[in-house]
Amino acid sequence: MVCVSTCSEMLRDLARVTAEHQLILQNIRDTIPISKEDMRGVLPLLYTRGNPVEAEPLHPNKQWNSTHFKRGKPIKIIIHGFGASGKDVFAVQTKNAFLRHDDMNVIILDWAGLARGTLLAYPLVMRRSKYVASEIARLIVRMSEELETGPEKVHMIGLSLGSNIASLASRMVMETTPGRHPVKRITGLDPTLLFNFDCDDCIGGMKKEDAEFIDVIHTNIWAIGLSDPVGHVDFFPNGGLVQPGCTDEHGLWNVYELLHCPHVRAWLYYLESINHPYDFMGRPCSSWEVYESGNCSQSTPLVPMGYHTPHRARGEFYLKTNAKPPFGKRLEYP
Repeated sequence: MVCVSTCSEMLRDLARVTAEHQLILQNIRDTIPISKEDMRGVLPLLYTRGNPVEAEPLHPNKQWNSTHFKRGKPIKIIIHGFGASGKDVFAVQTKNAFLRHDDMNVIILDWAGLARGTLLAYPLVMRRSKYVASEIARLIVRMSEELETGPEKVHMIGLSLGSNIASLASRMVMETTPGRHPVKRITGLDPTLLFNFDCDDCIGGMKKEDAEFIDVIHTNIWAIGLSDPVGHVDFFPNGGLVQPGCTDEHGLWNVYELLHCPHVRAWLYYLESINHPYDFMGRPCSSWEVYESGNCSQSTPLVPMGYHTPHRARGEFYLKTNAKPPFGKRLEYP
């Protein structure tokens, strides 16, 4: 099966779900409780340069002095999305890149037991994700109280639904810590287009107020990613639309390529940026069309997309990438 550009509109309509199906799915979600077994399915896994391969599970009763946790070092929390796990390539390769780059504490939040399911289970996973966010918040508060390592030292990196979980976790931290201090940074990698369920249990979207700095990379706004800017700085590589290398030689899509390939490009670009700071230079511009025409302002400085995005950056930025690794084009424009 192949699609041309109109296929994206069809899938976007499907993602919103008809009112009747939405009600059915919401009723299913409301009748299935979060079990104790589900609750045990949220596990923070600590990695440092002292234990780069073998994870140390951070159970609630775990003593910090029995771990490799390094006081005073940066803290990264990696959060996977729907249907994934902490052992997936996104989490593992991102962890490895961080530890190669610097001496830090990297925590992979593995919530695979609650993230599993088909598309029909998505409303239930959304409900479970609120519990996942509360567990992350509890961990951050615990670090603050026991290690004097406050939320201002925490950087959360979320892929897809993991981005939204990160924002909610930071909100929960602000509600429970003195001074209502948010985490230092949240990086959203193609935040998901959420179904519009009207319920108290449903996880919300990303908001600028959820962290001192929020940077977002949009790569699949035609299908399952958000098209609206939601961070202090939002990057739209290739317009956030067709990612080079995600179509066949005729420029056509199959369903897998339309849904999956552009979606995961967000973290592949981010991964490459960790140890290549200036390979993804974004230009501020009003739209992708203006960028393509070469009419963006030439006087405004370029900003690196990814791990090294400066916290003072604000606005929407556009850039092009290569079809295969290395994806970064450095200073090429337009």
